[in-house]
Amino acid sequence: MDRNKKQNQDRIWSELRTYESEVFGYIKRSVGSADLAQDLCQDVYLQALQKLDELDPQRSLKNWLITVARNRVINYYLKNKRRQFEQLTEETLQTEIETGNFNAAFQSSLAELPEKQKEIFILRELDGFSYQELARKLNITEAAATSLLKRARLNFSKSYLLYFLPDWFNKNARYLEVQDIMRFINSFEPPENLLEQIEQKSQRYFASIKDGWETIRCKFFSKRNLEEIFTYLDGQKNKSVLDLGSGAGFVAVNCALKGNRVTGIEINPAMTAQLRQIKQNLKFPDIYLIRGNINNLPVKQNCFDQVFITLVLHHVAHPAGLIRQAAASLSIGGKMVIVDFKRHTNKESADIMRDLWLGFDPAVIRKWAGKSKLKEIRFHSWDTKEKISVFYQIFEKLK
Repeated sequence: MDRNKKQNQDRIWSELRTYESEVFGYIKRSVGSADLAQDLCQDVYLQALQKLDELDPQRSLKNWLITVARNRVINYYLKNKRRQFEQLTEETLQTEIETGNFNAAFQSSLAELPEKQKEIFILRELDGFSYQELARKLNITEAAATSLLKRARLNFSKSYLLYFLPDWFNKNARYLEVQDIMRFINSFEPPENLLEQIEQKSQRYFASIKDGWETIRCKFFSKRNLEEIFTYLDGQKNKSVLDLGSGAGFVAVNCALKGNRVTGIEINPAMTAQLRQIKQNLKFPDIYLIRGNINNLPVKQNCFDQVFITLVLHHVAHPAGLIRQAAASLSIGGKMVIVDFKRHTNKESADIMRDLWLGFDPAVIRKWAGKSKLKEIRFHSWDTKEKISVFYQIFEKLK
């Protein structure tokens, strides 16, 4: 190693060590144990030592250390299952209360609760009210008090956990199910943009299986399912159809065969090339292909009679936003078809296919659609051999 490089590393290491007490304090506040915090702090500085060649002294070394520390804390909670992502137990809350651990995360999470939820949360968890006392105090039934408290605990739990995430992740995770996206976190190698990295992995996967995708798709969504959907649409001739995430063209081709004009949008170049080849072989003049990102639709508003979003939504970082954009592209009275997985726990399958979401609750999609003046006119679901249920929803755009 040359002398200048060695001197530069020594300067960086010296500066890193000046933040050791702050890093230790942050971790201790997060995990509550000085001994454990010491171990995790050593892990952070071990990584720093291994990364000396890559660190830029012109950037904030303190911020880099805190980011690594945050991810070490996340990894600890994941491996030890000390925190649940869907609910915070009474026992865990009581520990926080008894130890007086009202840190910034606790205060911040409490402040984010809606007023009614905050009130019942404080009455129960801090003041120790019984369920009967809660009902009398709030002038509601015990059943209503139980339901309200459950929502308050769930929302508090999510906010508390998100507090410890890096800011870039926290921002995105606000509209994602935490248990879905936490599968992708590597605490020692925190990506600068997690969602972009997931999207890149997804694109590489689909490029690698482009020739076998139709076999995979048939396991979940068949020609028979699509023909059933066609029966609930207003005819299938001379319609202007938008196919989002068109892949190898299953929906696009079948819509074109019905005599429709189809615009397919697909970001994956391998899939786009395959669909272009199919179009050329079948001599379909009415299939127009756009290579683009469906997260930012390159289409005009109020210009399509039908929009299809089939087995795509679980790959999209902001599904509610895609539904809103797709609804804007529909003309009044137009139909939107969404085909996707129901909420499931088959993480192995999701990891293989690089899914972001572990499916959806159709009621949630119905709610998102309703905000864009879409009314559900048909719902159907079915089970598959992959132990994942599939559903379709057909919506009509209202005036």
